[in-house]
Amino acid sequence: MLMVYVSHPWGGKRGNEINADEETTKLQFDYEDVVFVSPIHAIRTGGYNKVDYVDGLAYAIELMRRCDIVYVAPGWRESTGCRAEVEEARRKNIPIVTNRQQLEEQLERTCELTSKMYYQPVQRQYVWNLLEEIGGYHA
Repeated sequence: MLMVYVSHPWGGKRGNEINADEETTKLQFDYEDVVFVSPIHAIRTGGYNKVDYVDGLAYAIELMRRCDIVYVAPGWRESTGCRAEVEEARRKNIPIVTNRQQLEEQLERTCELTSKMYYQPVQRQYVWNLLEEIGGYHA
């Protein structure tokens, strides 16, 4: 599956965290065959003030580098972290999108490219078979 990094303002503000959660959740429900990752949710540092800003941004950039596309949420230009993520994505040639139409176009292009290289989405049946093999999860 393709992975899309969701870059959004945070700044330790609870309202921004809620907005990021809502946006990432909407994207995930709308694009079931794509994995959306948010650094707010993926990186647990014990709180905004408990990790050095540069270290926290380094974790986020490391996560972003492993993604196929960067989706930039509204308000990113006012966020130092988002601007740094966008600049790093540019440097690493990771496609950047700022709205749903661009996202859909980029997903299509990226799927076409990656299907020729390595893209094999993880299907539900594969996961069920895997769980059955290891004797885990019983619905």
